[in-house]
Amino acid sequence: MKSLNATTQLVRDEHKKLRGLFRQLEVLRSRSPQMVTSVIDETCSEIQVYLELEEKLLFPEVHRVLKEKTHLETPETEFIHEALSEHREIVEEILVLRRLLSGSFPRPSLISEWDQCIRDLVVVAEAYLVGEEKTLLPFVEKCLPRVDASLSMKWFDLMDEVRVRIHATTPADPTHAQNPNGGEQKRIRA
Repeated sequence: MKSLNATTQLVRDEHKKLRGLFRQLEVLRSRSPQMVTSVIDETCSEIQVYLELEEKLLFPEVHRVLKEKTHLETPETEFIHEALSEHREIVEEILVLRRLLSGSFPRPSLISEWDQCIRDLVVVAEAYLVGEEKTLLPFVEKCLPRVDASLSMKWFDLMDEVRVRIHATTPADPTHAQNPNGGEQKRIRA
């Protein structure tokens, strides 16, 4: 048996990775708008991977244990129901953003709409992550002290499988895969 804390650490690591991508979007929007599309693609893909991992592994495990311990609705079961609704909202934001970005770098007439979509996605996703950290993860760490060691392995296996599937369905745009000026982005010192 392995502590489920290893699984919650995987979740926290994913949160950290997503927040890093959110910061990259913020920085690139002002410094190198041409590079934003590749970071958007990566961010959207990683969000989709994360949501699917939760829906297929974490939520069912929490639900199973809750059913064993109590047959009552708890804040955690409520959170899971709300989370599934929020997942759909986040996916809708991703779809809108991807539609705006289809083709090449957004036309100047779409940049303000595109920028707002990025902000909306980050706000919705960040609010979701904070809610999960306040509600679900403490419960998992406290009330599910031990779980089958295979859950962490299932997490990694499913993560690889989902990433391959999502990246296969996301069109790559090599013109935005790196800094269009070549090399590393240089910071301008004031």
